[in-house]
Amino acid sequence: MIRYDFTSKLFFLLDFCKSIHQIKQTHAQLITTGLVLHPIATNKLLKLLSFSRFASISYAQMVFDHFPQPDLFLYNTIIKAHALSATSSADSFTRFRSLIRDGRLVPNQYSFAFAFKGCGNAVGVLEGEQVRAHAVKLGLENNLFVMNALIGMYVNLGVVGDARKVFDWSTIRDMYSWNIMLSGYAKLGKMDDARELFDEMPERDVVSWTTMIAGCVQ
Repeated sequence: MIRYDFTSKLFFLLDFCKSIHQIKQTHAQLITTGLVLHPIATNKLLKLLSFSRFASISYAQMVFDHFPQPDLFLYNTIIKAHALSATSSADSFTRFRSLIRDGRLVPNQYSFAFAFKGCGNAVGVLEGEQVRAHAVKLGLENNLFVMNALIGMYVNLGVVGDARKVFDWSTIRDMYSWNIMLSGYAKLGKMDDARELFDEMPERDVVSWTTMIAGCVQ
């Protein structure tokens, strides 16, 4: 019971850290007690170091690197952390490649979505195509979450023709699929294509209208 209470206390402390100093103190206690090897504790720590207002992506990577045999949740967290980072988006592809080479785990839809996000932010089409090849191999190319992330990658890289090919090929679409494709045309000033797609939309929301208005104004 004492061990359980102490473990719960440390997990609780992770939820209420208010500074990088407090995170480091709690991390030290996790190391001392051996709880740093607990995947839930490490995942909480990674999320704090990756997505909070006092994030430190280098510290997060260090925590990940010291965890033996990370599970898929940990891999996905560090891939996402790099993908959303303003300074290390390119490393998301490196971490995704590490997941593939690990051999113990099978990437899921979140692994691919975060990797596509990173490729779209900083890496490039070549690396994105490598990620896509793995998605096809695993039969996830028509997963809505993965497909939307792939379209978003092409749009962010300005390769709107490839984005449209994926969009047209897919048998499932949601509002986000339409809007991200619409934004791709608008960002490149292809308003004739945007208007044609806009007219084809089965329904439109605030994002759709805002995208069209902004595209026409620019």
